[in-house]
Amino acid sequence: MNELNDLNELDESIPPAIPFQEVLDALLDTETPFQPRYLYRFSDLESADLADLKTIWGQIPTWRRKALLEDLEQLFGDDYLLSFESICRLGLEDPESEIRFLSIRSLFEYDTHDLIPVFLEMVVNDEHEDVRSVAATVLGKYVYAGEVDEIPQKTLRQIEDQLLSVTQGTDSMLVRRRALESLGFSNRDEIPVLIERAYNHDEYDWVVSAIFAMGRSRDKRWQKSVLKMLDHVLPAVRTEAARAAGGIEISEAVDRLIELLEDDNQEVRLAAAWSLSQIGGDGVQEALDMMLANTEENDQAEFIESAIDNLIFNQSVQFYGVMDFPQSEEDIEAFIDDDEGVFDFDSDYNDEDYYD
Repeated sequence: MNELNDLNELDESIPPAIPFQEVLDALLDTETPFQPRYLYRFSDLESADLADLKTIWGQIPTWRRKALLEDLEQLFGDDYLLSFESICRLGLEDPESEIRFLSIRSLFEYDTHDLIPVFLEMVVNDEHEDVRSVAATVLGKYVYAGEVDEIPQKTLRQIEDQLLSVTQGTDSMLVRRRALESLGFSNRDEIPVLIERAYNHDEYDWVVSAIFAMGRSRDKRWQKSVLKMLDHVLPAVRTEAARAAGGIEISEAVDRLIELLEDDNQEVRLAAAWSLSQIGGDGVQEALDMMLANTEENDQAEFIESAIDNLIFNQSVQFYGVMDFPQSEEDIEAFIDDDEGVFDFDSDYNDEDYYD
């Protein structure tokens, strides 16, 4: 459990320059709770401060290092102007697997192309399954980057080859599934065969990962497979099918997705809502408006509002068409969706409770 029960209680009048030595002393003082105001000092660490942190890092108890990284991850989620990349890079070399896991997961949010070789090594050689699995997940970000020409094709091939080796290797099911999910972004000829094999697997964990990969591929070949799974008895399968229907933009799924807005499972409902915002169609906004009106929990209401905003945006793009699309760089940046949700750890299911 984190020492900080509520990061929303952070004092907005935080002093602009807390001496970093004071922060380090507080980290080592395990008899005193770590003050939330210190967290901001880890953003954009100067080289001298980072060197001092490295000096005492191993002296900080594991439980406090873990709580620190968890709190920094949450704080970054609330304020994307902060950057805790330096401390996360430090955590990659930590002897404790929990710290390595949290560090890799947090680094997902940063531009860390130089760490691709590190992740490629960790996905195979790290001693802990959770670390290998999260490394496989993060590598999916770079498969996507390669497909949109943001990294060299040679690097993309190295990543794909490593993930293919993992998927077809002898590692745990969890790691192999995460590798397959990341390969969903790839257009390599070998991938559809692997997805099909997982889809027809006796283990429903594999089926879930197959559908996940189908959605990432955005390949129309999977329409029938996804539509079939929207009626599956397991919430895990229905959820991923709902997400995949949006990723592939299956218009034939709209009526069923509207029905799933009243599913007994919350994850299914929210997945259906977001996919409807991606697909659009008659009755979609009315259905989402009704869902919002009947939602009492703030977090769910905010998510549904985001889905409605996404629907309106997508409809406006379709309405204006290519000829009327904004031409200036500033207008394009304001107008184009940046694929929010494609790389969202929170959208991934939790293997421990996803089948309830």
